[in-house]
Amino acid sequence: MQGSGVNNNAESPESQQPGMRLRSGLTVAIYNTAVRDFDIGCIRIDDADIKGDGSDVYPSDVTLVNVLGECQDAYYQKREANEAINSGERFVTVDNAYALTDADASVAAPTIPAINNGFDFTFDDTDYVGAVKPGTDRRNASGSDGRSRAHSTTTSKLHLGLLSPPSLHPVLRRCLPVENPRGAEA
Repeated sequence: MQGSGVNNNAESPESQQPGMRLRSGLTVAIYNTAVRDFDIGCIRIDDADIKGDGSDVYPSDVTLVNVLGECQDAYYQKREANEAINSGERFVTVDNAYALTDADASVAAPTIPAINNGFDFTFDDTDYVGAVKPGTDRRNASGSDGRSRAHSTTTSKLHLGLLSPPSLHPVLRRCLPVENPRGAEA
């Protein structure tokens, strides 16, 4: 994920944005991902404040595995992940194919649990961070439009699961909701 003038625009009505915004009592595990060039941090984790006054907070459960970040301000904007393995502030340098060139980009392939999200889709386990394998020629990393395949097909790992009904927190798409473990009504 790479920041730009759009999400770093302080004059925007939405203000500046972090690289990832993980919100509202979700459960997420993110694998083999690089985040760079965001002015206000790489990752922001928000818990669900059910009543809006801090009296009933449902925490997000965030796991990061091989998530490298190079952003201004800090790696985390608000709070740290519940679990972080080989994740944090690192140099994130890419070549002309958008493959990471830093030594930290070569990792042991994690075992990513298959999750039935109803779309018959799984990610490949890779031994590198990012969407393009280091050493890939730019011509082999680009689609017919010349853009890096990182824009359309990614081998970075992302698995999301909602802990509360989508009617409470309509932030994520394409996830199967599970029953609210707290029993709150939608």
